[in-house]
Amino acid sequence: MSRSYFIALAFVVLGTTVSQAKGNKPEWVENNGLSTEYSSTLYITGFGIGEGKKESDRLTQAKQHALAALSEIFLTQIQSNLLVSDIETESSYQSLVKSTISSQSNIHLIDVQTLMWNNRMKQQTFVLALLEIEPAIGNYTRHMVTLLENIEHLVATAKEAEEAGDLELSIKMYRGTFPLFIELGEARTVLNLLQGKSPFGEFEETLSKVTINQGEIESRISRLLKREIKSISSAAYILAEQLTDQLESKSISLRVYPLTYENTGFSSQFASYFHSVLESELISFFTILSEKSTQIDMDAVLTGTYWLNDNQCRLQVIITDLKNGSKLAAGGVNIPKSVTSDARLELLPRNFEKAM
Repeated sequence: MSRSYFIALAFVVLGTTVSQAKGNKPEWVENNGLSTEYSSTLYITGFGIGEGKKESDRLTQAKQHALAALSEIFLTQIQSNLLVSDIETESSYQSLVKSTISSQSNIHLIDVQTLMWNNRMKQQTFVLALLEIEPAIGNYTRHMVTLLENIEHLVATAKEAEEAGDLELSIKMYRGTFPLFIELGEARTVLNLLQGKSPFGEFEETLSKVTINQGEIESRISRLLKREIKSISSAAYILAEQLTDQLESKSISLRVYPLTYENTGFSSQFASYFHSVLESELISFFTILSEKSTQIDMDAVLTGTYWLNDNQCRLQVIITDLKNGSKLAAGGVNIPKSVTSDARLELLPRNFEKAM
């Protein structure tokens, strides 16, 4: 399975504005997105076209295509890097970031501007999505600072609640950091690319600015709840509990996709089995949609990855809002390999060595 199944989702674009291009057909329309005014040394751009009788529908379509094209520029660089990465030699957080990004097909884009030009006679609308590089570097740097501050605030609140004996609030606050850790890794990746660096560098420096990381938070929650994963179903239950605890509203239509292995995009016998078990745990909280559902039916999607290290199988999942691309919830568990061995499930995708 590749990320193409997920290509149509909305993109997180904070502060997006649409400007109407006046007068004659702009150069970027004539040249399918290329323009001397918005050169590649100063801007990263995406071009989209919408067609149809209704102008508002054309604009929506063109904007989606332009943002998809813009995001694809980042994704292409990320995927190229993933092909040569060695996940076994990385920190757990770097592995988490690589694996979660590899399961997505959208990038968190901040302050993208869009230009629009209409050809009413031909019933076409054109959109150019613009990300100005220098301001974007500053925006992402500030965004990372905000994420770090939010994580620290939640951790401090969780510790206070823990000391006061309010176990429920403490665990809720700890779990609230999970999607922020995902966004932090994604923001670091985009910032690296904007600065012309390798996408997956400087993660340890970024993470050193928090007093406790996601793995440590998960361990603390496990100690507080005094739980041990002894089966695949118990792992699915804990993941479902993590996710639902982070969501204010449970009345959403959710499409659950099977997990994929590390950075490959491939699934496996284990992933298929876990998919069905996780769906059965989530069905009490959400409207779970089938494979035949269209994107129009979906409010959100759940994607995730798993990877192997030492004697454990690490699972990480994300619920993403399709309307604005935000990360609604995230969760992770470590399953002892002995549990999967007892279940006699193949962890590696079928014909994995040959496919790779």
